[in-house]
Amino acid sequence: MFNDRYGLPLSTSSQRAAELYIESVDLAQSFNAGAEARSRLAIEEDEGFAIAYLVLGLQLQQRMDLGGAQDAFTRIVSSWAVT
Repeated sequence: MFNDRYGLPLSTSSQRAAELYIESVDLAQSFNAGAEARSRLAIEEDEGFAIAYLVLGLQLQQRMDLGGAQDAFTRIVSSWAVT
């Protein structure tokens, strides 16, 4: 299990996904480009990484891609599905 910059646990077992998520949040908080791309890469690394979908949804919502945001938010629930 990995933690974010604030010491909170992340729901991924992928070190790379955790790193990409942290980079995404850092970029978004500093209003720099590349945050959305990092979120997408984190999701590619771990398709069950719920908070990465949340952050992606917020990033899409911020740029008024409401359909994309809704899809990302819907995938949060899907990522919790137990197979």
